[in-house]
Amino acid sequence: MINNNGYSLSEAVRKEIESQPHIKNSLSEGVINYSALARKIIPELEITLEKEIHEESVIVAIKRYADEMKPIENEATYIETFANSEVMLQDDMCYVHFKKNPEVIKKIDKLFSSEDWKMGEMRVLIQGADQIMVITKKKRIKEILEELRDDVIYSIEDNALVSFRMPFESFSTYGILAEMSNRLAKKGINIEVLTSPPDVHFLVDEKDAEKTYGLFKKLINDSKELYEKQKK
Repeated sequence: MINNNGYSLSEAVRKEIESQPHIKNSLSEGVINYSALARKIIPELEITLEKEIHEESVIVAIKRYADEMKPIENEATYIETFANSEVMLQDDMCYVHFKKNPEVIKKIDKLFSSEDWKMGEMRVLIQGADQIMVITKKKRIKEILEELRDDVIYSIEDNALVSFRMPFESFSTYGILAEMSNRLAKKGINIEVLTSPPDVHFLVDEKDAEKTYGLFKKLINDSKELYEKQKK
């Protein structure tokens, strides 16, 4: 049954759950009581659907949505993927979006082709149709930021770049990135994600750098232990 707002009950339940990430995460992990959740969201559903709603109908819709969230089996397991990964941390990073024009391209190309980069120093360059995005050490981009200040769309300093290097085949495995992002979300860590296989780069606030690195390091170490046990 569709109401005047164009929503069915199932769609309204989905919309309500997805508006509350903490509830969605708990539902995906199977640690939430369907009846309790139904009672909690019924008042909002009745406003949305403009009618009285029975708890049993909401429970059915919640269960249907929870079933859709069950993980899909993959040929490559998460454990094997994470066991064969490594993580790197770079602090004092700057994230800048420039307008794309010949002068910006010339200066950015010169910066990235410089030969004085230290071993292991990370830099990310992505060119879009009308923008250029750069992530690099703050000290390296400082001079260019001043020279090209009229071409800066926005910049964010005091960031850290946590780079997670995985086997190439992992990028075709369903849910890998979601699994990593969910772990950070549960710790209250905000991220910008960029992928350039074999690396996934997580740009985080400087204050969350060690927490993010430690979380991923533990993920790798725990996965190695489990993977070794599985092989025995």
